[in-house]
Amino acid sequence: LSADEAARGLRRALADRELLDTVEATGDLATVELTDEFSLLPSREQLLALGQVVLTLTQLERIDRVRFTLDQEPLSVPTATGSVSSSPVRSVDYEPLLL
Repeated sequence: LSADEAARGLRRALADRELLDTVEATGDLATVELTDEFSLLPSREQLLALGQVVLTLTQLERIDRVRFTLDQEPLSVPTATGSVSSSPVRSVDYEPLLL
């Protein structure tokens, strides 16, 4: 983060944590394998980490959707709107987290 971003209260949800195991892209879909450490995070931190990953990956030209897995199994994930999605998520699902 820049000094300006830090002064505005922004932070990285993934800082100093090993939450991502692998990321694979097929077409417009990125599949992210999470580590067991992810499940130990409080719910709010999980949401922020997921949002950071989705908003970062979907900035790439060809990625529109992100699927999360844990132990190679699809994972239902919370979105910023309060719903839970078992389908791949998109940036719009986490844009409310942006300041």
